[in-house]
Amino acid sequence: MHHGLLDDRTGLQKTLEALESTLDRAMTEFAACETLVIDVRLNGGGSDVLGVAIASRLTDRDYVAFVKRARNDPAHVDALTAPQETRVRPSARPRFAGRVFLLTGPDSVSAAETFTMALLGRQLPNGWRFGLPNEVFLTAAGEHFEARGVPPDHAVPVFAPEDVAAGRDACLDKVFKLIDDG
Repeated sequence: MHHGLLDDRTGLQKTLEALESTLDRAMTEFAACETLVIDVRLNGGGSDVLGVAIASRLTDRDYVAFVKRARNDPAHVDALTAPQETRVRPSARPRFAGRVFLLTGPDSVSAAETFTMALLGRQLPNGWRFGLPNEVFLTAAGEHFEARGVPPDHAVPVFAPEDVAAGRDACLDKVFKLIDDG
């Protein structure tokens, strides 16, 4: 985790505070809901810290979100730093305890990918691909999804041209069917 980035009043710290405040309101409003759908299909990323903060609102247990190893020698592509574990810890602030569906796609990159990995402990559906040129992110078990993407629970075309032309969203249609099926 980028601890040094949060030690002073940086833009990231202010963003984290705004996110936490927004999540307080959202989690309180969603408390009576059975299901939450999070859509990161068109997400260019941001900060891993923010994704972990969101994941902390969706769990009641501590778990490894991902393990990062950075490339540290341009002459040797396999030279990596020691593993750096990032954990999700249940927030003491309002949380959502219902079912969560996560929609991802080929345009979910960078922090949207680590957010997806941070939610893997919840067995969420996904369907994205990613490539990180200077870092390798691993699951707690040491598995990486570089170049192949996290295998989805339910593969659905993301914004297929025929769906867009017909004004349909196949991913949301699938989520609604899964919700209806219980």
